[in-house]
Amino acid sequence: MIPALILAAALHLANGHGPCVAPATQSDRITCGDAELRALAKASLIVGADIARTRHQPLWVVAEDGWPAKVEACASRDCIEDAYSVHLGILSESEPLHLPGAVWRSAPTQAPRGWALLATQALGEGWYLYWLDVGFSQGTRADPQPDRTGHAIGVVHMDRGKGVTGDDAAGLRFETTRRGDWRVIQVGECACGHLIRLDGLYAQRPRKARP
Repeated sequence: MIPALILAAALHLANGHGPCVAPATQSDRITCGDAELRALAKASLIVGADIARTRHQPLWVVAEDGWPAKVEACASRDCIEDAYSVHLGILSESEPLHLPGAVWRSAPTQAPRGWALLATQALGEGWYLYWLDVGFSQGTRADPQPDRTGHAIGVVHMDRGKGVTGDDAAGLRFETTRRGDWRVIQVGECACGHLIRLDGLYAQRPRKARP
């Protein structure tokens, strides 16, 4: 049986969004017929490979949260979407992401030692992987405090320069400008961190490290 994480790579053969190849499980068959799930599968593979490079480990070692057995056990679309979303969150919290294939943008922050970074990577079929890393440093050299940070990761479908994740109560709205900037609008509260907001106009510029 081909593990779902490896099969995810086959979902995007040739032109980047080719047909599924020999789906082996019920979850694979459901994923093959759903553009968002295909995007989540590819995003999980990209993020997992990024962390594997950082750790100098094989991909199957990085997938330490029972992956891909959790998604292979799913028999419904909602189960698969939840499994991929949770897996992406676990991966993104385990190591700083580098994502060499992504376009990096940053937004101004009010905090003197703050940062707001947005990485986006095209996945095909109008879908994008996004990763938001926002936060600020606290304390002083004499009285150091942990950084206050917030993250959000997922996939969004962009149609005519606009995309939405979540719902009217809590989520993110994305808009692109003619210059290629991305505007992020946070709707409601997010689970990204206390006192953290993800809103901003993220302009493309050379990636700058956290302060």
